[in-house]
Amino acid sequence: MDKYTLATLLRDSPDEALLDAVDMGQDHNDIITLLEAELQRSASRLQRLKEYRNQLASPMYRLHPELLSRIMSIYAHGNHELYNLRWTRLILVCRRWHDMAMHSLSLWSFLDIATIRPPPMTKSSKYEETEAQHVRRIEMQLSRAAQSPLSVILELYAEPSEAKLPYTSMFWDPSSLHALRLSGRPDAIEKIMRALACHKHATLRTLKLQCYNSTASTLASMQTSLDVALRDNLPQLWHLSTELTFDWALVRGLRSLRVSYLRDISLSFTLLDVTDALCRCPQLEELEIRLPGTYQPASNPALASPILPCLELAAVVAPLGVCNQLLERISNLPSSTRLFISAADLSHDIPSLSTLSSHIGAHAWGEDAPVIRSLVVTEASTHEFPPIPNSRRLGIIGQMIPLRLTSTPATINWAYDKMYGTSSYVGAQVVVPTSAGPQFLKSVFQFWPLSGVTHLDLRSMLSMPDLLPVLFADAPAVTTVVLRPETPIARDVVDALRSQLREYGRRVLAHIAFDAGRIVNRQPQVQNGWQNALVPSSAVLARHTLMMAMLYCREVASAGVAVDTVEIYNEQYDTRHRLLGPVESVNWSELYKDLRHGFVYEGRMHSDDPEYDGKAWNSFVVSDAM
Repeated sequence: MDKYTLATLLRDSPDEALLDAVDMGQDHNDIITLLEAELQRSASRLQRLKEYRNQLASPMYRLHPELLSRIMSIYAHGNHELYNLRWTRLILVCRRWHDMAMHSLSLWSFLDIATIRPPPMTKSSKYEETEAQHVRRIEMQLSRAAQSPLSVILELYAEPSEAKLPYTSMFWDPSSLHALRLSGRPDAIEKIMRALACHKHATLRTLKLQCYNSTASTLASMQTSLDVALRDNLPQLWHLSTELTFDWALVRGLRSLRVSYLRDISLSFTLLDVTDALCRCPQLEELEIRLPGTYQPASNPALASPILPCLELAAVVAPLGVCNQLLERISNLPSSTRLFISAADLSHDIPSLSTLSSHIGAHAWGEDAPVIRSLVVTEASTHEFPPIPNSRRLGIIGQMIPLRLTSTPATINWAYDKMYGTSSYVGAQVVVPTSAGPQFLKSVFQFWPLSGVTHLDLRSMLSMPDLLPVLFADAPAVTTVVLRPETPIARDVVDALRSQLREYGRRVLAHIAFDAGRIVNRQPQVQNGWQNALVPSSAVLARHTLMMAMLYCREVASAGVAVDTVEIYNEQYDTRHRLLGPVESVNWSELYKDLRHGFVYEGRMHSDDPEYDGKAWNSFVVSDAM
């Protein structure tokens, strides 16, 4: 609103007809009609005046429209609300935000379309109404997006309703599609893939394909369509993610490449095909390759060595030999590249495991490489069927920042799990015979730069007591261990710490942190294979671990080398699943009396030292910054 409009509003006077009606003493019914109109006009005038007042008073109202639109886009993208439209809560803030959102065409261009089976016992009328609502939402978005490039998610897992059928094929203008994420039934995917092979999509930047339960003939048909599309119809493609095989010779100019072939399908490409394709993508920023443990390409010593100066993430799941060959060829990576390797096959070859550690370590030792502050050790099932006896899937993750995490899964199955965000820097995961775990761990300590590691995160381990001597011996700078108190490894750690104290007079750790986020107080369960044996609930096991830890702290304090802190965090709201009872009833002195600094509960220090008592405490700050 400009100054002229404001001045006009301020000079606005009542309607002359109303004034004349009052002066002339007209019938009260006539006056009431005129008064109603005047009230509406005055309310509108008052609203306009408030808007101008807000523009003068609030910096947000003085933002240029383009900047406000950009802020809305950043908000929607950062909160993952572009496709589900939850960002539209912003239109309720005020009229200006409402109007701005309505005119920000690109905000409406993210379409999420899914075909779903109606739940059992659902009335057909209710299902049809739900589908009709979805269609109205799609049509509304298409109308508001106008000619903006579209980003479309298509999840086609069930037969579409009649109302939604037109939106399960190529309903878009090929010249205006920006991104397509496609998953679902083979027949539905094949139909769209044929459309991609027949129409030029000159603006398509992102293509993601997932297909389930495909027959060999369907896969071959889809591969042919994908090859034609890559060769002829996708000149601006930057991001490709697929579970379909394709001709690697057609790959060029990508910014991100994700391929996943963990299913039992025939793979005819070689590592030379892969490295040659990478050479044609010099601006590649993200690379993820997942190959089955049975993949055995022909050996080729003449593999190309791609130069990837922009690479931010490289993640490979493949047989150990393939991993080592690829690492050898992409060794000249920027030191900032996050590198994660997972060997998909069981390996008895200790030298090859050492080679893997060496390749990753060489990258982590690069000039200007970030310092590894936290070491995460993970244990997961091998997922093979039939199971591989006497084997373990062991993972090591080097993190730049120790993470507290507000929710902790039982195990981490992939080294750069999303829960870690960008904190993880390097990682290795291998399937080894149970007895080979310590040897692999020793190779990691031998080749990786771990002198700056202050935190040891064992939340994703269950029980590997044979690894603890290696961890304690080869990581002298570690001050803090993070545990889930209900797990066997937590009790193993306390036992190992006590052994170190009694045998060597050594206090290994200064801080013990317990993540209580997964404690459940269930009734004792009968363990399979054990006659009349009850397995205590995780709450019982966790409290037992805490008591063991506090007894250890008493013993180490008596030796004159007291533990600095013990911490509990992520306690649950339900008191049945907590390590401690109601806070107001806890005798904190019983918990901190044998500790050097005090007992930390949910980020608050309890101590007999006034310097620490009552203050906020963060055990996940690296020691040299604490």
